[in-house]
Amino acid sequence: MKKGEETKNKILSTAKNFFYEKGYKKTSMKEIAETVGIAQGNLTYYFPTKDYLVSEIFNDYFLRIKDYAVKNIPKCRNAYYKHFYVSMIFNINIFGDPTTTSFYYETLKKQSVDFLMHSSVDLVYSDFVEIFNLPITKKQFKYLTAADYGARREVLLRYIEDDAKMPPKDLVVLILTNTSRLLGIRDVDLFRASYEAYRQIDRYSFSHIQLLK
Repeated sequence: MKKGEETKNKILSTAKNFFYEKGYKKTSMKEIAETVGIAQGNLTYYFPTKDYLVSEIFNDYFLRIKDYAVKNIPKCRNAYYKHFYVSMIFNINIFGDPTTTSFYYETLKKQSVDFLMHSSVDLVYSDFVEIFNLPITKKQFKYLTAADYGARREVLLRYIEDDAKMPPKDLVVLILTNTSRLLGIRDVDLFRASYEAYRQIDRYSFSHIQLLK
């Protein structure tokens, strides 16, 4: 592993520890740099702002979950089915730890996960358009995914603020039902994918994939 990559990984690992212990707002780029043993200017070479650092942490978390799903979910399932599993793992782990939930809430309020996460999810949704041969133009896709992101963010904020008792699995089905209908995916495909993931997700072991720890 090259030195630059080692430094980047050390920054991410250190930031995760600080975010878990202190939260988003109380963690500074200065203390991350000091703990890593580099100048703050060197830190901003890798991550220009704290939001870029947060986005990278979420993006890495999402990609690790996606990789797990690809390797463990039956290969006959397409990207649409697998996204239900990915989304359930993503949310079950976040909402299974109050400290991580609190950090997630801070980043949602500040919209700190926009940069990379939104583009990663857009790539997944592009697969849906291809799988179901949806009649969506590039311009329409841009606006539909923006609407999906806004709705998803509002639902998640209210879910946390209201201390909703809805299980994370139910939350995911609610969110992805909205996504599917925005894109024009048939209810029969929505029902089959959500029903399978809901019934099968507990068979998998994914507690080793954590956002911050």
